[in-house]
Amino acid sequence: MNAATAKLADGARRAFGGPQNAAVEHGAPPTWPAWELARVRTQARALACARARRQARGVLALAATLATVASSLGVNVLETVGAAVLGVVPWWVQRTGRETPVVACWRGWAHGRRVLERELRLLGPEWRILWDRRVYGLPAPAIVAVGPSGAWTLWWPEPAINVHADLEAAATTVSEAGGLPAVAYVLARPSQQLRMFVHDMACAPAVASRDDVARTAEQLHTMLLQEPVGVGL
Repeated sequence: MNAATAKLADGARRAFGGPQNAAVEHGAPPTWPAWELARVRTQARALACARARRQARGVLALAATLATVASSLGVNVLETVGAAVLGVVPWWVQRTGRETPVVACWRGWAHGRRVLERELRLLGPEWRILWDRRVYGLPAPAIVAVGPSGAWTLWWPEPAINVHADLEAAATTVSEAGGLPAVAYVLARPSQQLRMFVHDMACAPAVASRDDVARTAEQLHTMLLQEPVGVGL
């Protein structure tokens, strides 16, 4: 790439919100939601296969019985068995391949998380994003966004969690650890409402300087553990 091309590419990145105009990220990229969705899909597929195997045994036993009857009536046994197998295979694929309501619910949750992540990255370089941190008062990891309007703790609850979230305790934990005013929210909203929420964060009254934001983010990055990514799935 020559100098002119590089300059043009840099200008395009600036114009369309490239990395230098995105929020600064602390910690590993947010892979935990994708791993959770993959875990649920794997377990649901295993259960569906086990159930289908159990039911298939009954279907094959019935096919064997029909083959015996067909043989006694003089019908070609191989043709009868082949027709039975050809009938079982599509049924097996349909039983094991379709998405269950549970998986669909988790897929919707993961999609909402991705939308939230994209919107937060658009906040700009004056913001710091800490992905999937353990915060006292919340039963699962939350995103902590630190910017001119303070520290925002955002929890997107998983479908299986019905545990009460202590938002006051979470906000107090983040505020005491980082030294900036903090608020905590439970988010489970449509994409358009998420965009408006992040817009409200960006437009809220400023309470911190750029130096305050950087210092608070570093302190929180050190004090709040990030959710470890599961392996072996």
